[in-house]
Amino acid sequence: MFKLDKNGTTLVMHKGNTGTLRIHLNGYSFGPSDRAYFAMGDGKGTIVKSAICEIVDGCVEIAFANADTKNLAEGSYPYGLTVATDPVYDNGKIVNGSCVITPDNDHVVQIVDTTALI
Repeated sequence: MFKLDKNGTTLVMHKGNTGTLRIHLNGYSFGPSDRAYFAMGDGKGTIVKSAICEIVDGCVEIAFANADTKNLAEGSYPYGLTVATDPVYDNGKIVNGSCVITPDNDHVVQIVDTTALI
């Protein structure tokens, strides 16, 4: 289960859940050379999931596999999305490009225990 709060800043998901999160950026139309980098951290500087994401039908698609969250503790994990036109990469991350868009740090993924499903 993925659930976005009413403010659109907190994504709630169960541990080990699978699915694809689609993000649309208001006021921005993706071009053919745009790329997106998603990173979710533990709030202490460690990245727990990152990916260069597909852009499909005007949305960034972020795939979550069971392994991405099954071993995470319940809690909040800040995430960021960097979108760049003609990006420059360093160690698999987008570090520069013309028109870089990065959300603020108020966006989090809230992981909840799978026992809530029982």
